[in-house]
Amino acid sequence: EHPIGVALTLRHSVAQKWIPRQNQTYLYPNSGGVAPARDLPTYPRVLQLFEFQQAQERSGATINLDYKLSNQTTVYLYNQYTYFDGHDFIRDVSFTATTPAAGFNPGAVTANVGAISVGSDNTRKFGDTYNFNPGVKHRFGPWRIDYDGYYSFSVNHYDDPAPHWRSTSYALTGVSYRLENTGGTQPVKLTQLGGANYLDLNNYSALTQGTDRRYGTDEFHGFKANVRRDFATRWPLTLQGGARYRRQERTTRNRAQSFTFVGRDGIAGNADDRTLGQFADTNFGSYQAFGFPVA
Repeated sequence: EHPIGVALTLRHSVAQKWIPRQNQTYLYPNSGGVAPARDLPTYPRVLQLFEFQQAQERSGATINLDYKLSNQTTVYLYNQYTYFDGHDFIRDVSFTATTPAAGFNPGAVTANVGAISVGSDNTRKFGDTYNFNPGVKHRFGPWRIDYDGYYSFSVNHYDDPAPHWRSTSYALTGVSYRLENTGGTQPVKLTQLGGANYLDLNNYSALTQGTDRRYGTDEFHGFKANVRRDFATRWPLTLQGGARYRRQERTTRNRAQSFTFVGRDGIAGNADDRTLGQFADTNFGSYQAFGFPVA
C-alpha cells in the first residue's frame, strides 16, 4: 500500500474597529528638580484628539500532501498562501494652549492664546505570501533521517495614504478657546472664545500634503538535513547532527512626496496662504470632530 494524505484548510476573516483616543502634554517650567505645584499660574498645554478607524481582511489557504513510499519513507509537500488587506483612517486635532489661563485643572483648559492643527490620513497595507515546503522522512530502526527544502515569497505594499489620497494637515493660529471633559472618557467639549472662526477653512494656513508609497518583496529559500540515532541503553541516549542553509533577498522601494501650499505670491507663511476654501473636501464635508472643515 502507498497511502496518501491530503489536508486542506481555507480561512477568511474581516474585522473593523473604531478607536477614539486623546493625549495630553503639559510643559512644566524647570523647577530645579522640585515637583511643580498644582496651582502654577500658567504653562503651555497640548491636547491631541484621535479618531482611528480600522478595517482588516485576511484570507488564506493551506494544502498539505503526505505520500508513504514505504514503511520507512514518507515524502511530503506543504503549501500555504495568505493575503492581507488593511485600511487605517485617522483624523486628529491638536489644541496647543500657548498662553493658558491661570490655574490648573486636569479636566479642562482655557487658552487665552492658542493654535489648532487639523490632520487626516488614510493608509493601506496589503500583500500576498506564498510558502512551499517539500521534504522526505526516513525511519530505519533507531535511525531517523529527515531533509527538506523551502521557498517563500511575499509582496507587501504600504500606501500612506491610500491611492487617490494624501495625508493632510493645516493650522489655525491666534485663537482662544476652552476645552472641557479633558482627561476622561466623555467627549471633549469645545467652546471658542475669540479669534478667527474655526469652522471657516479660509482662516487656516500652513497646508501641507504628503504621500509615502512603499513597496517591498521578500524571498527566502533554503535546505536543511538532520540525522538522528537513538540508543536503547539503561539511560536513554540520542545523538543528532544536521546542517542548514538559508538565503534571503529583499527589495524595497519608497516613493515619497511632500507639498506645501504657498498661495499666489509663492511665499509660505503669510496671509496669502489663507485661501484654503478652494481645497474643501466636498465628499467628507465637516467630517472632523467638532465640525472642523476638511481639506
